[in-house]
Amino acid sequence: MIIGAHIPRETTIVKTMESIKKNGGNALQLFVGNPRSSHINDHDKYISESHLIKKYCKINDFSLVVHSPYVINLAKPFLNGRKVIEIEDTIIVHDLITSHYIGAKGYVLHVGKSTKSSIEDSLNTMKTNIRSIIGEIIKRNIKTKLLLETPAGQGTELLTDINDFINFYYSFTEEERTIFKICIDTCHIWNLGYELNEISKVFKNKDDIVCIHLNNSVNIKSSHLDRHECLFDGKIPPNDLREFAKFFDKSIIILETPSKEYKKEIEFLK
Repeated sequence: MIIGAHIPRETTIVKTMESIKKNGGNALQLFVGNPRSSHINDHDKYISESHLIKKYCKINDFSLVVHSPYVINLAKPFLNGRKVIEIEDTIIVHDLITSHYIGAKGYVLHVGKSTKSSIEDSLNTMKTNIRSIIGEIIKRNIKTKLLLETPAGQGTELLTDINDFINFYYSFTEEERTIFKICIDTCHIWNLGYELNEISKVFKNKDDIVCIHLNNSVNIKSSHLDRHECLFDGKIPPNDLREFAKFFDKSIIILETPSKEYKKEIEFLK
């Protein structure tokens, strides 16, 4: 099982991975910039550390996942033929280059939110932006996969019906889907109104699921809120979370729970 957590950064990424390993894990999710800013990060510091990061991952069979900044909205409307999202596109591509340098397996993006446009137009915009990013990945020979995360249905998030999410994903070509994959968040799925065992049956190909954000939920099912809880303390039965992780045993399992003792959560899942 590939399992780890998104935890506060130590002085270096290698030290952060060592902390995960001490707690029984072999995977880390991280931001490579400010998660709440559109400022483009300086990836030179990551490049300088990249050989040590990749060496550690190879020796310890360790996996990395990068999460995009929260400020990105893939469905932000175009204006006069130009992308309003142009700066976000730049952030994403810059982050993907950094992710590639450090050997990250995936780069997680949230679905877009509709603003002034209709849902149909917002979905078309999101699809155009994702295709643009895929094009940049191909052009730059980036090895990190682009991962679309299942939403919680909060606010004006798109694709809040899991069948719509799946249909949107499979509307991309087979070639595009070698680069473009999925991240399932269990808290989000629950808050959309689904039992976890329902979700394990609806995806056509388990290989499309590169990452699982394994989180419990503060809220009851169908709340449409994104509030994570520790595996043992939320509304989702902990055994359901464990069975879900076992079903997707080839995916990278990342805990995004508020627990300070995630070692116990990792032991429980193993």
